[in-house]
Amino acid sequence: GLEESERAVVRVRGNAPSLIPGMTWDSYNGRRWEAEATNEPREIVETPVTKLNAEVELEFASPPDRYFAPLGANDITTTTGVVERDVYGNLRVSPGFFSKRLWFDNGNVAPPRAPSAVDLSVPNYLQPTLDSVLRSWGVSRSDPPNTRAEKIKSRLLSDYVYSTNFERNENREPIIDFLLRNKEGHCEYFASAFTLLARRAEVPARLVGGYRVVEQSPFGYAIVRERHAHAWSEIWLGEQWETMDPTPVDSQVQLTEQTGWFPALLDGVRTTWEIADDWLAKRTGFEMAMALVVLGFGWLLLRLVRGRKKRSVLSEDKAMPELAMLLKELGNHGITLGVGDTFATIRAKADKSKLTEQQTGSLKSVLNEYEGFTYGGLGDASSIRARLSSLGSQLRESR
Repeated sequence: GLEESERAVVRVRGNAPSLIPGMTWDSYNGRRWEAEATNEPREIVETPVTKLNAEVELEFASPPDRYFAPLGANDITTTTGVVERDVYGNLRVSPGFFSKRLWFDNGNVAPPRAPSAVDLSVPNYLQPTLDSVLRSWGVSRSDPPNTRAEKIKSRLLSDYVYSTNFERNENREPIIDFLLRNKEGHCEYFASAFTLLARRAEVPARLVGGYRVVEQSPFGYAIVRERHAHAWSEIWLGEQWETMDPTPVDSQVQLTEQTGWFPALLDGVRTTWEIADDWLAKRTGFEMAMALVVLGFGWLLLRLVRGRKKRSVLSEDKAMPELAMLLKELGNHGITLGVGDTFATIRAKADKSKLTEQQTGSLKSVLNEYEGFTYGGLGDASSIRARLSSLGSQLRESR
């Protein structure tokens, strides 16, 4: 279900890396990978709480127990000012200090832990088969370490097929079954096979899990979803760990994706709220109280202005006897008005009356002006009175 999940994990802004790791495994027992140093103490790292001109910003969609940051991330900044780093160099959330945002610069800083014996270990029963595969692929321990690693990666990319629909022989060790029989598998098989083969070629290696950064929103940032989960390897080439991804690209999900406009809009609303929430979280109690006072004063002022305008209109309404005279003259022309008749009713009755076309047009025009003044404060009272009086006189003379 993970590979079909559209749930957003993190949003990436700036010079986004192609891979963001979050966990490392170095011990293989023949069926699964584990982290040998899981219980070793983590380093507590104090960070700045504001970052200007950072190369990369990560916005986490929900609180994880670990951060996903690329190999070599440096000058790390968090909104809470603290982060934990495990012995593999992975960043962890310090309990009670989750940072929704994390900033860093890309670099080549070696993680705290250099290779140990476990990064070259392979179960005894796997060693003969792996050695045989290395010989058939022309991988020699006399080659430079990077050449050995590249040869292994090249054969995995060319001779094996990425698939999530395959069968394993349950009576065989899964990696051996993948290498020798059914040469299909997902990224964990490729990364596991590469890691074990590199170790037998005397290149320290370990397995890494995280996400691929491939989906671009039209709003200018990358969206990492659960279906972008991925596994790859890291190898030690003398001074630092380096990334090696041996999974075939042409059979994977697309290298680049463009978010559709509707899902992009939905995610845009979510990230906009997150930005607003961040801004509110930085406000002090005094600032929030002052904001409420200003909003309350603005609301009261608006009510006062609207109330005064309404009272002004009503007072002008009572001072227009010309309208009463006009309505009385309409009655003399056969336009009978009842209690509750609206201006729309008067205009409709005028269309069916014996008034001339010019008289009907003048009546509708002056009634429109009167409505605009009475209910919207538009126009000039003296001008409207003059028009009402003039039309009443015209109707009286024509009668």
